[in-house]
Amino acid sequence: PWQDRRGFDSLVQTATGFNVAEAEALGAETPKALPYQILDCASGYLMAFGAQIALHRQQLEGGSWHVEVSLAQTAQWLRRLGRANDVTGVQKPDVVSTLQPYETDLGELMANPHAALFDGETCHWTRSSASPGSHPPQWP
Repeated sequence: PWQDRRGFDSLVQTATGFNVAEAEALGAETPKALPYQILDCASGYLMAFGAQIALHRQQLEGGSWHVEVSLAQTAQWLRRLGRANDVTGVQKPDVVSTLQPYETDLGELMANPHAALFDGETCHWTRSSASPGSHPPQWP
């Protein structure tokens, strides 16, 4: 029923029961938001995976392939995976060690490096992060 509506992670989490499940897991009486936009992230990974499969099928079979991903379907899939018991003591992964410093007009920014690698060359961003309004609204 939502196929013609735009998605918004937090609203879809609420509509599909994640917030009630989060409250139950924490022993809270009122719904609690997840500490992460899991539907956006998981849907992005599923879309990237779908694009890879489509390109692979195109090489093998030719033609073109259509990939569809929705936040609501991702939510349903994640809910069907089940819930882990007592995750309150789970340690966050060390992400700081993967970050690299980048100079910006806002000062030093710590961020993940570019993920692409072509012919042994590490890719990099040609433009750094900038203050809002510091560039004209046009493509460089």
